[in-house]
Amino acid sequence: MSAATHPTIHVHLDVVDRHVGSTALNCVTGWIAAEPGDEIMALGLRLDDGSYVRCHYPFHRGDVQDPVVDARAGARVGFSVLLPVRLVLTSRQLTFAAALAAGDSWHAFALEARRGASATVGPGTGLRPTEAPFFTEPAPDEIGPLLEARLLDSFARERHLTLRLDLINKCNLRCVMCHYSNESIAKRPAQRIEPGQFAAYFDPIAPLTRDVVLSCGDEPLMSPHFETIIRELAARDPEVRIIFCTNAMLLSEKLAAAIVETKVHLVMFSFDGVTSGTLHRIRVGSDFRRIVRNIVGLKRARARAGQAGPRFVFNYVMLESNIHEAPLFVRLARELGGEAIDFRHVVPMDTYDIAHEMLEKRPAKYNYYREQIIAAAAECGLDIYIPPALPVAGGYDPAADPVVGLEEFHEVLRGQIDDNVDAVSLPRPSEATRRDAASTFEAVPERVSETAHCFCDRPFREVMIREQRDVYPCAWHEVKMGTLDGTTTLEEIFLGENFRKLRLAMLDPLGAPGCRHCPIKANQLPTHLLPSGSRPPPAEHAGAVA
Repeated sequence: MSAATHPTIHVHLDVVDRHVGSTALNCVTGWIAAEPGDEIMALGLRLDDGSYVRCHYPFHRGDVQDPVVDARAGARVGFSVLLPVRLVLTSRQLTFAAALAAGDSWHAFALEARRGASATVGPGTGLRPTEAPFFTEPAPDEIGPLLEARLLDSFARERHLTLRLDLINKCNLRCVMCHYSNESIAKRPAQRIEPGQFAAYFDPIAPLTRDVVLSCGDEPLMSPHFETIIRELAARDPEVRIIFCTNAMLLSEKLAAAIVETKVHLVMFSFDGVTSGTLHRIRVGSDFRRIVRNIVGLKRARARAGQAGPRFVFNYVMLESNIHEAPLFVRLARELGGEAIDFRHVVPMDTYDIAHEMLEKRPAKYNYYREQIIAAAAECGLDIYIPPALPVAGGYDPAADPVVGLEEFHEVLRGQIDDNVDAVSLPRPSEATRRDAASTFEAVPERVSETAHCFCDRPFREVMIREQRDVYPCAWHEVKMGTLDGTTTLEEIFLGENFRKLRLAMLDPLGAPGCRHCPIKANQLPTHLLPSGSRPPPAEHAGAVA
């Protein structure tokens, strides 16, 4: 029997919200997928008057845990629909019409109008052939205000904005996969955000902000104002979560004490090997032993204070020359107190030449070590982020790869033992806390909402200051949203026209033009958490985001 004759569709609803004071729906989001061998080409939702409104579809849904979706390359199965007041849908049952590629046919099915509703429908179980629907198309000037109203309503319920910024445009290392390996960038004049300037940036947007990330692409501990800023921020707004990423070379005992005293929420350590030879070659100018000692020092300061925080997350950039050390790095990170590791591919940029290290050129090697990484994480009880397997035929023989161990690392640890402190056993955080801590950098959103299933939800939950004054929605977007020049505030920019247009563009499955080089959508950066205990999916499920 052909798929056109006997199609089967799987569908799930994430959000089903109604207009305030009304029984009419204003937002529906979820995911939908046909059985392998067929493809859904378009999706519509039936209104009370019998017409249909076209759903925004398909979006990448890397957060879906379902074998049917996992089998789809890139999991492009997400959909969403926003309904202005004039498009009335009051039914407690939703009727969808899906266009299937096989047979060029339309099929209709119904689903209960509630969050979490799921169904598998086929002939005899609610799926029926139907005529091509008549579509009512809402105008952008109707959808835009509705999208912004939903955003403001979400902030009224809970502050959830992430503010990212660099306190200084300098770094003390010259990593091979970083723009600081370019001398013209490394030697540019220093720009620093002073405490008063930071307060001027932060205060107007503070009511919306939950996380402040004090690093984007530079080394925050090079700022002479780092300690002052975190102390003043912690005193000004104790509820805000302070986060930063560091290479740990400058993590002094004094700074470690300040980090613990101000209850910094999370520290991400950039660390790309288990031997000094590997780390020094990749992170040029680093000192393996010094970094280990500094991380141990912060761990010890945390233990002396009897605190569970800051949480430790590690960032490992996977290259052709260090991927063989990645499985063993899981053990190293666990022994240093890590709770999660963010494994990521190198992101190509014009400022350096790293093509020879790209694992996309060695997909079988990456897939082999990816499975070893996941197995090691399950054994050690560590959560990880890791990009999906790469499509390739055949396996990989690691016989020629170097054999490494943790002898050097353990030698450094032996010189750092403090029985009175190292014997302190802090409680293992809950699964929710672990996921929350690990998700701060390149993760899927913590809450299920319609913005999580747009092309990207960062314009709804994040604002970034680049070069100490230029405002962007993220590190990778190519279009500036505004400039902090003293005439406008960060809040005004985030709620202003440029951000509004960008958020509306996120309803397009292709996103905005400024998103075209996004490394997250290219699977160079991970977006999906594999909790400890997870195992790699079957090889036939490997795929890449289109």
